Amino acid sequence: MKDSGSRLARNIDIRGVLVRLCPWTAMKCGALLGRVCHMLQFSRTESESTTDNKGATKMTPKNEQITSFLHEYFTMGYAPGYAVMVKGKWGAGKTWHVKDVAAQRIQDETGRGPIYVSLYGITTASGIDDEIFRQLHPILASDGMRVVTRVAKGLMKGVLKIDLDGDGKDDASINPAMPELDKADIFKKSSSRGLIFDDLERCEMTPKELLGYINFFVEHSGNKVVIIGNEKELEHRLQTDGDKSEFASMRDKLVGKSFEIEADSKGAIIFFVNELKSEPAATFLKSRIDLLCEVHDATGKQNLRDARQAILELERLLSHVDAEFLKNEDAARDLMTSFIILFLEYRSRNLAINDIVSVSTRSMVASMKGNASDDKTDIFLDLNARYMSYRWTEGPISADILAQILDTGHMDADVINASIAKSKYFSTSEEPDWRRLASYFRLEDAAFEGLLATVLRRFKDNEYKVIGVMRHVVGILMSLAQEGLCPMPSDEILKQAKANVVGLKDAGKLELSDEHFGELDGFGWGGLVFASRDVPQFDELTQFIRNTWEETKAASLPGKAETLLKALQEGDIQAARSLYLTSSPGGGMFHDTPILANIEPKKFVEAMLNASPSAVIAAMTAIGERYKHLNVSPNVKKEKGWLVVTAALLSDEATRNAGRVSGLRIKNLASRMEEAVSVFETS
Repeated sequence: MKDSGSRLARNIDIRGVLVRLCPWTAMKCGALLGRVCHMLQFSRTESESTTDNKGATKMTPKNEQITSFLHEYFTMGYAPGYAVMVKGKWGAGKTWHVKDVAAQRIQDETGRGPIYVSLYGITTASGIDDEIFRQLHPILASDGMRVVTRVAKGLMKGVLKIDLDGDGKDDASINPAMPELDKADIFKKSSSRGLIFDDLERCEMTPKELLGYINFFVEHSGNKVVIIGNEKELEHRLQTDGDKSEFASMRDKLVGKSFEIEADSKGAIIFFVNELKSEPAATFLKSRIDLLCEVHDATGKQNLRDARQAILELERLLSHVDAEFLKNEDAARDLMTSFIILFLEYRSRNLAINDIVSVSTRSMVASMKGNASDDKTDIFLDLNARYMSYRWTEGPISADILAQILDTGHMDADVINASIAKSKYFSTSEEPDWRRLASYFRLEDAAFEGLLATVLRRFKDNEYKVIGVMRHVVGILMSLAQEGLCPMPSDEILKQAKANVVGLKDAGKLELSDEHFGELDGFGWGGLVFASRDVPQFDELTQFIRNTWEETKAASLPGKAETLLKALQEGDIQAARSLYLTSSPGGGMFHDTPILANIEPKKFVEAMLNASPSAVIAAMTAIGERYKHLNVSPNVKKEKGWLVVTAALLSDEATRNAGRVSGLRIKNLASRMEEAVSVFETS
C-alpha cells in the first residue's frame, strides 16, 4: 500500500476534518453538520494518478545525465543537505526536463512526485507557503474548505448563524469553541516530497530573501530542493557588484550541484505532440512528428515554450479543418509547415503581421533582387534560403487568414475551409494568367515564355480592364524588363498602360471607387504586393491614373448629383449617409467629394419643400455630420458658396412658412448649413 496515511489525508471529507479538529463540535452539530456538508457537495475521492504509456522520449546524452541525477537526488534515502540548480536560457526546456520528465518519473514510480511551485510574480514567502499548502492538502486549500474554515472561526468566536434554506432568515445557530487551523503545524507534519522552485529570475522577492527562504527547507527541514532559473537574467536584475557578490555567496552555500540544460527540440516536440488529446489533430501530428521536428530545426528557434504553443495552436487550427482536406498529403504537409514557420517567425518578431499578409510577394521580390537592399529584403533572403525545401509562402490557407489567426487567435471554420477549397490543391478553376506569371521565378522556361506572350498580347489589346489587375500586370512586366526577360522596355509599357487607361475612360469603363483607390495607390491589391513599386515609370502610371480618375469623376458629378437629389427627396437613407463618414451600409461614398456644389440651390430647396418630414430630417442629419471631419474630408470646403446661397433660400422659405411644422424643419435645415459655413471660417 503506497503511503496510505498521505492518501487518507487527500481523500478526507469535510465531516472527517471537523471531527478531527473538534470532536465536540461534530457531536453537537449532528444533522446541521450533515446539511452543511450536503450543501457544499465535496467529493470524497481523488482521481488516481495515471500515466499514459507514450514511450520513452529520447534526449541528448547531457540532458539524460541531468535527468538521471535528479531521479537519484529525489529518491535518496537521506537528506542530502544541498539544493540542485538547473539553469538555461528562456525556452530551452528547463521546466519540461525537470517537471515533466524527471519529476513525472518519480510520480509514476511512487505515486507522490515533488511539489512544483512557480515563483513567477510571487512577492512574499507567504505566497510560496500558500502554494505548497495547496498542493500538500488540496481539500484543505479548496474554495469549499475556506467556507469550512470560516465556519470554524465563527464557532470559535461564539455564535454562528446559518441560513439553511436560502430564505434570508437564520434557521439555526451554534455556540461552541474551536481551535484555529495551524497551517505551519500541518507543514511540519507533512512528509517530505521534494520541492521544485521554478522561474527564479521572475520572483519579485529579493534574491537574498528568496534564497534564505529556500535554505530553510534544505538546511533545517531536510528537504530535497531543485531550483530552476535563468541565472544570467537574474544577474541583470542585480544592480550593484555588491548585490551580485552577495547572491553568488548565498547560492554557493545553498546549491551543491548545478547543471545547464542543453536545448533538445526533438525530444521536447515528441513529448508535446504525444500530450495532444483532440482528434483527428492528435493522430495527424503524431504521424508527422519527423516532419514537424525537421521544420522546427529549419527555423533555428531554440525557445521550446514557443514550439509548444505553436503545436497547440496548430492542433486548434486542425480541429477547424474539414477532414477531407487533410487526406490530400500535399495540402496537409504544406498547411502544417507554413503555419509552424510563420507562427515561429512571428513569435520571434522576425516577421510582422503586414509581412505575413504579403509573404508570397515579398519572398518572390527578395529572390529576384538576389541581394539585400534593405533590412526587410535581407530578412526574406535569409528565410528563402532557410526554407527552400518547403512551400512556406503558398500553403492551402491564404496568407491574410493566417495573419488574422496569428494576430487575434480567432479561427472561423467556414472561412478557413473556404480558403482551402479555393487553393491550388482543390480549386477546379485555373488561376489567371497574370497571377501565374507573377510567380515566374518558379516557372520552367517553356511555361514562362508561353505565359509572357499571352499576357503581353492581352495587355496590348487592353483586356485587363480592372485597374488593380492592370497595375499588377504593368508591375510584373516592368520587373521582367529590368531583368532582361521582357522584350517591351519600361517606357513602352508605361506608354501602353496610359493608352489603356484613356481607352477605358473614353469607353465609360474606367471604374474606380473612392473607397478602393487608396488601396490601389498603396502597397498592393487583391492580396498581392505590387511589383516594381520602386520603378519611376510605375509611379508615373499611378499619378496618371489618379489624374484621369479625378477628371472622370468631375465629368460624372452632375449626373450623380441629380441622382442623389432625387434619392434625398424620396427619403433614401443610404443616399443621405453617402454624404458623411459612417460605418452604416452605403455610408461615406461622397464624404470627400463636393457633389452638392453640382446641385442648383433652387432645385435643392424645391426638393426639400416637396419631401416628406423623414426625408428632410435625414437631409438635416447628413448636413450636420458632413462637415465635422474636414481633416479627412477637405474637398467639401468647395461647397461653401453653395451652402451660403442655399441656406439663404431655405431661410426665405422658412419665413414664408412660419407657424407651420414644415417651416420649422426648413429653418433647422438652413441653420445646419449656416453652422457648416461658420466651421469653414474658423478652421
